[in-house]
Amino acid sequence: LDPNNKSYNLPLVGLLEGDIDRDRFEQAFKAVVQRHESFRTAFIFLDGAPRQRIFAEVEFEVEFHDVGDDSSLEGKIIAAFVRPFDLSLPPLIRAGLIRRNATVHILMIDTHHSIIDGTSQGILMNDLLNYYNDQAFGPPPLQYKDYTQWQEKRNHDPQWIRAFCRQERYWLERFTGGVPLLDLPLDFPRPAVRTFQGNDHGFTTDSKTTARLTRMAKGEEVTLFMALLAVFSVTISKLAGTEDVVVGTSAAGRTHADLQGIVGMFVNAVALRNFPRRDRLFNEFLSEVKANTLAAFDNQDYQFETLVKQLNLHRNPGRNPVFDVMMVLNNEEIPDLDMPGIALGDAGYRRTSAQIDLKLRAYERRSGIFFTIEYDNQLFRPRTIEMFGKNFLEVLDAVLDDPAIVIDSIAITHGLSASKKDISSLEFGF
Repeated sequence: LDPNNKSYNLPLVGLLEGDIDRDRFEQAFKAVVQRHESFRTAFIFLDGAPRQRIFAEVEFEVEFHDVGDDSSLEGKIIAAFVRPFDLSLPPLIRAGLIRRNATVHILMIDTHHSIIDGTSQGILMNDLLNYYNDQAFGPPPLQYKDYTQWQEKRNHDPQWIRAFCRQERYWLERFTGGVPLLDLPLDFPRPAVRTFQGNDHGFTTDSKTTARLTRMAKGEEVTLFMALLAVFSVTISKLAGTEDVVVGTSAAGRTHADLQGIVGMFVNAVALRNFPRRDRLFNEFLSEVKANTLAAFDNQDYQFETLVKQLNLHRNPGRNPVFDVMMVLNNEEIPDLDMPGIALGDAGYRRTSAQIDLKLRAYERRSGIFFTIEYDNQLFRPRTIEMFGKNFLEVLDAVLDDPAIVIDSIAITHGLSASKKDISSLEFGF
């Protein structure tokens, strides 16, 4: 629909320090591409329907750039590297190295979301390291086409049809009466058609706050994801002035052990609807979030695209269907780089696209929890997103001080609360 859209590219950019063997690196990458059929898969239309087309071999070369002392070229090279994919032309993965000097390189990997998910990125990196370190291993026992063929057969199984109908009833009941429209305060008028232009903002909690959050979650018998989802839902509720909040998240989709080693796109979007009413105690709301989350993931096999179709929604090209905000707790197993004499560091790369109005990502680290807010910069100014992050931390502090606090008593003081006006003229004091 939009050939120039880069919002579903999944770039990885890192700093490599050490002695890089370029030929060995390229051969390792070619071996990974040959090992996994997903990296040799394209998508075509056959009789009006999309189909996977797997190629026995594809041309694959690692891009090499030498910038020498001119570091200003790096940003331009990375920007040009993350470019649209033609889904009909494999491979839907590219790799590159930027050489600063003999011991410093920037690693670039870009893939399209149609063939890979976060867990697959971990498999990719692990296999790349093994091949670079000359560790031989055989082909994976299953490929992604085996999974899709199993899905097709399953769709004709009477037992699965009954399960599908049960899951469909669950999701349609969750949205009886329609889908609530989230009215976050925007800096700019919403475009008639989404541009997918974005940016991100990062912030952290320290180890003390993280420890308090872990204790609170344990005491309330909820997971870290559930606790963060409840805090995020309350924050969004206060900003938008609503007691009916739908937050999207991602289900890994690898519900069978045999799927763990397959490179492919298994993720399904899940719409979590909760009701942070002002008169409720936060810990009561948290219990409801727990129950709703467990039920939603029990019904995660029902595809989000099918739900959108069954709800018969009016498709607004300026909005995402069903939800405008997401929250994801990233815990994919992407291994540390372990190449002989090479260390991996942060290259300072920032995304310039957004799949949705606002997405909160949380990464659990030893020193605390690192958050990023990916946002549509055609809707929000950077300082507004900074304020959203401060609001989130303010709600978090309040519920950690008193999990039984009344939601209406939780104050957010950074900028605005439930404002419906254009906020571009407001001053926030930071």
